[in-house]
Amino acid sequence: MGKCIDCRRDSRFGVWLKRRYGLTLAAYTAMLESQGGVCKICGGGPKCKGRLYVDHCHRTGTVRGLLCSYCNSAIGLFKDNGSVMVQASAYVAPPPALPDSSSLLWGA
Repeated sequence: MGKCIDCRRDSRFGVWLKRRYGLTLAAYTAMLESQGGVCKICGGGPKCKGRLYVDHCHRTGTVRGLLCSYCNSAIGLFKDNGSVMVQASAYVAPPPALPDSSSLLWGA
């Protein structure tokens, strides 16, 4: 008797993980469990395809953890540059309260 749909899907995913990242399905599952089943950065669950993405250093190939699609994309857009990510984090941090911030709005 053939494998069920979920088993076939997991089998294909396991082959892809091994080929792409050198990870077994068991290693991915252990990593997922060690992270509590959530993204290592934001703590959110999978956003797409029901799985977290394997984050890795593009220079060395080292696997860093599992991320949701948003966090994985953000790191990629920042080209894995930690100093730029720190600058971006400071940029979006709430500014100190201003006495009259309405004058800062566009068109005001």
